[in-house]
Amino acid sequence: RPRGMYIPVPPGSFVPAAAPVAGANGDIIFMNRNGGTYTCGNENSSSNSSVVPCQTGTLTIPAFPYGDSAWNQLMNCVRDMYAPFNVRITDVDPGATAHFESVVGGDGSVLGPGVGGVAPYDTFSCGTIPRAITYTFAEPIGPNMQLMCEVAAQETAHAFGLDHEFYCLDPMTYLVGCGAKSFRDYDARCGEYSARNCQCNFATQNSYRRLLGALGSVNPCTTDDDCDGTDICHQSACIPGPGEAGGLGDICTGDNVCYSGRCVDRGGDRRCTASCAPGDPAANCPTGFECIDNAGQDVCWQSGLLDSGCCAVVGARRQHASPLPWLAASVALFAVFAARRRRR
Repeated sequence: RPRGMYIPVPPGSFVPAAAPVAGANGDIIFMNRNGGTYTCGNENSSSNSSVVPCQTGTLTIPAFPYGDSAWNQLMNCVRDMYAPFNVRITDVDPGATAHFESVVGGDGSVLGPGVGGVAPYDTFSCGTIPRAITYTFAEPIGPNMQLMCEVAAQETAHAFGLDHEFYCLDPMTYLVGCGAKSFRDYDARCGEYSARNCQCNFATQNSYRRLLGALGSVNPCTTDDDCDGTDICHQSACIPGPGEAGGLGDICTGDNVCYSGRCVDRGGDRRCTASCAPGDPAANCPTGFECIDNAGQDVCWQSGLLDSGCCAVVGARRQHASPLPWLAASVALFAVFAARRRRR
């Protein structure tokens, strides 16, 4: 599998991005299929200036080689990846309007063998690099749009301050063999081929929460009533609840069937959970769930299941007890999300 990489960006070479504003128009990621010539300099997606070519002088990226159908698949996948966040994915060049750029094409051989992508990364404060340009090299990846999408997601997320994760279910990983990846609400160790602490003195990284912090939510909520269908409000974001396969509180057989990427066993009862912090209003659990200590981990658990394994009432407007424990095991993760995520 071609690997992604990042290039540390020194302090003072960019202006830190402002915090996201709820209800604002959001950021823009320009998916560039036409390539271009990039020169050494501070990040500026409007003028093709980037720190990545500083290794070679200039860097010329040819156009995406796999045709319109493949490109449309890639665009749909990247939109699904970023669907929870307040960011617009477009393949129309915004020109002088501030934006991030993800250029897709070429082979990256000038940066070393087996390089599938590269991005600038703020290893000093782990913040967003405004107007950053990231690179996904289409030729070594081949006509595998799911893999190309995951590489593009990893590289663009570096520009928002995310490190590599030693967690197979997230696109920030080097690990393979666990199916389609998505940004997970899970506190993962960082690392490439072994676990390590994350950059900026973080012990772990939660890619979903970090992107919410960098971009804001596409659908911020304060209560379950702000969410659609069986979604529930968790830490200002609408997420699948126990009424959906893989949703919070649903029966699970492993991490890969949970939207959160976290299946926890509590006395033989295995449920999809999410992280929480007792006493912290910004990291609390949804209505009908309590933050409990389970084997040293703080997780959200359905209140009605704390004393009994039956018939949990989840909040005032929803009720769910999974009568089909095989359902979560039989639904692949990508199928769970592809149908429900809005595209922007």
